Amino acid sequence: MIFLEIKFPQNINDLSQKGILNLFREKEISLFGFKVPKMVEALNVELQDAKFEERRSDLVYLLEDDSLLHIEFQSTYKKSDLVRFILYDVLLHKQHKKRKVVTVIIYLAGVKRRKVILDFTTLLYKPYTIFLEEHDATEVLDRLEEKILNSKTLIDEDILNLLFTNYMKNDTISVEKKVECQIRLASHIQDDEAREVALATFVCGASKALNINDKRKLKEMVSMFFPHEKDAWQEFLQEMAEDTAREMAVEMARELAVVKAEELAVVKTEESLLEAAKIMLEKKLNLDLIVEITRLPLKKIQALQLDL
Repeated sequence: MIFLEIKFPQNINDLSQKGILNLFREKEISLFGFKVPKMVEALNVELQDAKFEERRSDLVYLLEDDSLLHIEFQSTYKKSDLVRFILYDVLLHKQHKKRKVVTVIIYLAGVKRRKVILDFTTLLYKPYTIFLEEHDATEVLDRLEEKILNSKTLIDEDILNLLFTNYMKNDTISVEKKVECQIRLASHIQDDEAREVALATFVCGASKALNINDKRKLKEMVSMFFPHEKDAWQEFLQEMAEDTAREMAVEMARELAVVKAEELAVVKTEESLLEAAKIMLEKKLNLDLIVEITRLPLKKIQALQLDL
């Protein structure tokens, strides 16, 4: 199990994006209209001689035609990024036997189409661009649902489109409905590695977007559609639900402390803080965290804990 053997990093989107494209090595694919020659090998993207802070490009592949494919994912548009990317390309060209470099920038939903060009008169830098704001997640999911209903197999391009629905525009359905549909469709992917990458992409994306009740439903969906993987995912899903419960408890306690402090006389402020501390203890929060939030002495918190 590739994704399940590692601890998920904070930047889960970064992991998912790289996992998605690495699935299609040794295959010819169309990347949203950009025809990609067969990707032979994923290359080391640590750039030598780089004098700027960020020394790694997102993804670099050696292609079947002996050129390099350089892919960058961007959630915002900045002209300064283009300067950085052109420097990446020059260094890649230098490091890898002066091969031709083709750059593709994938802008995630929220970035509107624009001209992405650097014009230095004697030098024109014009990378190929993909704006996922122009691709509707609901339309892709509906089309793939229909294909499954008609007993058709999802081909590589279908799987690529499905995996990128996390990064497309979504104005039609709720996040919960989208995740439910994504996971249901992912269960129909026949390739084991692709199915696992899809599950990682959708579950980890959902971990940031769903409320605690919907995360409980997510656990049920994983058990239903991925019965063989559910044990491996159990610990992660449990941690996800506990983290959300903890965040809600902290927020609730803070709000209660503020409201009570306003309602009661200053002399009774400690009473409201004790009430808030009691809620946090019931939610199993760490004692040091409760002290930090309420500013109450640790001994008082410990005494409260004994009374529960």
